Amino acid sequence: PLQWSNVDPAHDMIKTIKEEVLQNLRILFLTIPGERVRYKNFGVGMKSFLFENDTLTLHEQIKNRIAEQVRFYMPAIKTIEITVMSPLTNSEIEEGTIKIMYKFHISTLNIIHSVMLSLNHRDGVKTESGEQKV
Repeated sequence: PLQWSNVDPAHDMIKTIKEEVLQNLRILFLTIPGERVRYKNFGVGMKSFLFENDTLTLHEQIKNRIAEQVRFYMPAIKTIEITVMSPLTNSEIEEGTIKIMYKFHISTLNIIHSVMLSLNHRDGVKTESGEQKV
């Protein structure tokens, strides 16, 4: 999302590779397949998984979809680990919530970064991220 700026013209610009990768991942995770013109297969469509039955099979489908999409559309980053959490696997997670921890390596920067994506019916999407040097 745009953020207003007093420095850049009208809004803050993405200025680093890391910021660009994180924004591109967010777009990839949240875009529904078929939403982008001429790229009918682009997107994980995370919000659509909120309306599925919470099963271990669903967790595997989410992991596979993320891995496949990142491999095809963001080949510059390498997936290290994808963890899917929900009330089925963690009793502390609120009903109707899916959390995805995506850990990856940005080779051009030689850093390992992780993104936590939390989705639920009420609050929409929240993201948190962290990094460690290799």
